[in-house]
Amino acid sequence: MNDVPSAFITSANLTGGGILSNFEYGIYCEDSSLLFKISNDVQNLMRTSKSVDESSIKKINQNKIKITEKLNLSDPAITDFINLVAESTGKFDLENAENAEKIKFIILDILEKYGPMRTIDIHEKIEENHPELCGTQDRIINGKKFGKLWKHQVRNAQHSLKKSKMIAFDGKFWKIK
Repeated sequence: MNDVPSAFITSANLTGGGILSNFEYGIYCEDSSLLFKISNDVQNLMRTSKSVDESSIKKINQNKIKITEKLNLSDPAITDFINLVAESTGKFDLENAENAEKIKFIILDILEKYGPMRTIDIHEKIEENHPELCGTQDRIINGKKFGKLWKHQVRNAQHSLKKSKMIAFDGKFWKIK
């Protein structure tokens, strides 16, 4: 029996994505004031939430299957169209947005393992260890190419991590703060 209030809080789940590809985190907490706030938040969510019954879940899954079948994302014409829209608007598609978030965690991992690195060296490590993120798609805005999209995402991730004070740049090397 434990006299200290504690909790393990996590968003992790036992789905394929949760196990194989998502970055899932959890915390163990013994701070009673924080646990009280979290408990209140959960109770408020439970009071304002609506239960989802089994028939609703089945309907959601059926709609998901219908949408997937209608889009047929394996059809090159559909993916070409999505990429064309992304290029013409200068926006990322959903997959690239997810990759951008993954890249932040990958950069932190690389810097933790190898120490301070130049951007070009970070690119090399990402290419070696995560080739699935390193597509051939160019970053195009108003018809003008700005290099590979994934390298642009690395730069954005570096600056986002710098802004959140997780990494620093000394003019040559990126390093964990």
